[in-house]
Amino acid sequence: MLKKDELEQYQYIIHHLLHRYNITYDYDEFFQLLLIRLWQLIPQYNPTLSPSLSSYLYNRLRYYLFDLLRSADRQITTYDIAHTQIQSLDSINNTESQILLEQFLSILNPNEQRWMQLAYLGYKQYEIAHQMNRSLSSVKLYKKSVKDKFFSYLNCGKE
Repeated sequence: MLKKDELEQYQYIIHHLLHRYNITYDYDEFFQLLLIRLWQLIPQYNPTLSPSLSSYLYNRLRYYLFDLLRSADRQITTYDIAHTQIQSLDSINNTESQILLEQFLSILNPNEQRWMQLAYLGYKQYEIAHQMNRSLSSVKLYKKSVKDKFFSYLNCGKE
């Protein structure tokens, strides 16, 4: 049977892993699950297979944490505006949506508007660069600029 002192001796590994991978949400939940796993791993340790108990625990707990994060399926929703389908102005029935789209497009300079149009039509970045007679790095800057303006436009509308 494990003593409380033995568990406390290796709890620093759990804290280190949670801080290393910036786990701030559900910290206590992950800590508890890793502590239970620590409690299970200590009796399973075989000194002939691993040089030290602490390295054995560190590696096992690390991969267990990866499994927990994968199973939690915690994904941040991101939007890639290069692949977002934008409806044409004719098909937008809602006048408010049409006004918002027109306002956003008015923020863009002509090169960014052209990039937006070609990206909507499905052209790849190098094809857009060829169509616009620009370098690939310039086209990437247009994409970044449109993306930044899009998110700042969205954030201004929420406040």
